Amino acid sequence: IDWAWELVTEVWKFPKNRIYATVYSPDKSKGDPSEFDQEAYDVWAEKFLAAGLDPKVHIVNGNKKDNFWMMGARSISWAKAGSLTWLPQKDIRPR
Repeated sequence: IDWAWELVTEVWKFPKNRIYATVYSPDKSKGDPSEFDQEAYDVWAEKFLAAGLDPKVHIVNGNKKDNFWMMGARSISWAKAGSLTWLPQKDIRPR
């Protein structure tokens, strides 16, 4: 997460207010594995707060379908640390 933030904000100079992150939040009604990725949420929240942005707006929950890896011969599940999205248009945000 630290390297992703550094790359998009310091190297590529994307505007911080146009960046959104996802964290894994399982949909238990659909049998999604694992638990909410609180660790990733906390790191992303720190990044957005330091930039003067509201984490509740810039961090979007993603479930197994869009924010999860299934790996290994036994289908061992590994949650991703999240992903970054940059929005080129002002009034669009991921849902």
